[in-house]
Amino acid sequence: MNAPKVSVIVPIYNAEKFLHKCLDSICAQTLKEIEIICVNDGSTDNSLSIIQKYEKKDKRVKLISQENQGQSSARNKAMMSAKGEYLAFIDADDYINDCFLEKLYLAAIKKNADIALGNIIRVEEGKECRYVFSCKKAKNAQDASDIFRLLNIPKTCYVWNRIYKRNFLVENNLYFKEGAVYEDIIWSTLVAANAKNAVSVTQANYYYVYNANSMVATTDDDPKKNKDRHDAYLFYNKFIEKEKIDAPYVWEKVAKISVLGLPLLKVKQIGDYKKAYYFCGIKFASERLYRHF
Repeated sequence: MNAPKVSVIVPIYNAEKFLHKCLDSICAQTLKEIEIICVNDGSTDNSLSIIQKYEKKDKRVKLISQENQGQSSARNKAMMSAKGEYLAFIDADDYINDCFLEKLYLAAIKKNADIALGNIIRVEEGKECRYVFSCKKAKNAQDASDIFRLLNIPKTCYVWNRIYKRNFLVENNLYFKEGAVYEDIIWSTLVAANAKNAVSVTQANYYYVYNANSMVATTDDDPKKNKDRHDAYLFYNKFIEKEKIDAPYVWEKVAKISVLGLPLLKVKQIGDYKKAYYFCGIKFASERLYRHF
């Protein structure tokens, strides 16, 4: 049997609410020569039984089970067993349009690209609400700074709206840092810096389902997550400076109103994508800032 054209890696932890839609969208791809590696990361809900049902009805579905070790560990384990010419990473609560893999694969093959990327559309309460990232034109980038701009790093340091040449990742030892949140920032930075060629595709859509209880969405009041985010952005800033990559720095801005030396109102903004509002040190509101890129 020939090696699959794309290995689709899905780390899964307690995703029973979303998993059917995710796996249905992958199994229905117009590109048929794929393998679907589902890593059950110690789920305690019905995720495992759902995966097993898909495994029985579609021979392309492959199950890996492990004790809960986190998303990075699940991705790394799948990468080591993948056979595809290219790899795709899809989160278990998200889904893709039916031509997603075919559009990306054909574009990558045509340009012999290490990375091919498509659109990200945010879905909230079951409705498509906005583009988080929009590939308005098919483009090709070969210089490091141009690749960073094409991938829109650091604003969209996501791994899932793209496919990656597997040999490129393996040869450059590009695996995920385990045990940390915001590992995508470090990984995407290193991947973009090592890539020799990247392409964008206009009709490949990745649907990001916003979950207010997700790991990243609940960061503000968690010291470890805040530290991981800080460390990831610090790594990114130092890396682009050292490598002389023409890409924007990530910055944090804090505005305060104090009374008698005590902070009454504080507005904290990270880059141009997120704001949080505090009254007497207690967060009372937050918002995410979006724009078309």
